[in-house]
Amino acid sequence: MIFNLSEKATIGKSLAGIELGTPLEFFLKDVKTIIDERSVKWTVNLTKDNVGLLLYKLSSGGSFLYLNDGDLELGFNKQDFLISIEASCGYEGSIYEDVKIGDPLGKVKHQLYLDDANDVHHLCDENEEIIPGMYFIAGGVDLEDDPDQEIVGVCIYDWSLDNSKSSCEGNIKFEEKFFSKTHRFSVGIETASGNYFLSIPVTNGIVDYEEYYQITESQFTSFQNNPDEASDFLKSCRSRQLDHLLFQKPGSNRGTPC
Repeated sequence: MIFNLSEKATIGKSLAGIELGTPLEFFLKDVKTIIDERSVKWTVNLTKDNVGLLLYKLSSGGSFLYLNDGDLELGFNKQDFLISIEASCGYEGSIYEDVKIGDPLGKVKHQLYLDDANDVHHLCDENEEIIPGMYFIAGGVDLEDDPDQEIVGVCIYDWSLDNSKSSCEGNIKFEEKFFSKTHRFSVGIETASGNYFLSIPVTNGIVDYEEYYQITESQFTSFQNNPDEASDFLKSCRSRQLDHLLFQKPGSNRGTPC
């Protein structure tokens, strides 16, 4: 078996004995089932009763590998490099220090930040800045409110691999200028054209990525000076009313603008 479900996780590096950055071709010889999104749309039941490795190919590029009924989910970018590994109840290894899936979140002896838009918990530093490379999936409430909420999953990721392993489509490059931790959005500039954008993180159970929306120069300025002014814009984004402003659509990238 190519996976070690007892292997300790390493933040931003590896999980289940598999390193991020591994090419998809490494796993293909063990794949038992291949499904294309153009033929079968993803649902929560996609992996029901699955045994072995299932490859799900996204119509927008990239793919996912599922081990059994969701024990592991491996996410690959358009260039077929592994950029995320998510584990659930079938994983027996330590995910952080001596913490394992099934333990209460309060067992994590480190400051955590709740991303309540996506109901995941990130490690953070003394300045409450997110430490990239890992997030916990638990009850979706603050640790202080429910330290006994069960850890049901963990994700190890490195979105920067999209940049290091490939060139950007159309040479699109974004330069972030401001990030609002409270409202979970960034604003920046698309360097080639000089257009302004707002980005929000999205997690929908199959893919983690950033959505990039074109904004005006006045919005770019006002959202930095008063992040609360972005609230209505963000609500419209999440209700799919502003898809016509998307630089890149859902699934076209995972976590980076490349």
